[in-house]
Amino acid sequence: MRNLKTLKSGRDFARVYRAGRRGRSDGIVVVARRCEGPAKVGMSIKASTGSAVARNRVRRRLRAIWTGLEVSDGHEVVIEVTGEALGLEYQELEKHMTSALAKAGAR
Repeated sequence: MRNLKTLKSGRDFARVYRAGRRGRSDGIVVVARRCEGPAKVGMSIKASTGSAVARNRVRRRLRAIWTGLEVSDGHEVVIEVTGEALGLEYQELEKHMTSALAKAGAR
């Protein structure tokens, strides 16, 4: 398991949204931008998406999936979650996240 590098500030997120490529797959939207250095990830789940318990469960699952994936260095990635993804099982989340990452060019 690799060390998780994260996007922290609003500026980081804005930079990725402005210059990144988008990929979508059933409730998961990935925006990826090429950069220098290690791969970094940020997650965006709106409060209106569902309860705090459901949002945090999806966030934990996505974090676990991210650490197990082979995402090449040199990418900043923002993962957006919509209500469709809250009810998905781990294997389905992994499949959709992998698909969205490939569509965004981060795999």
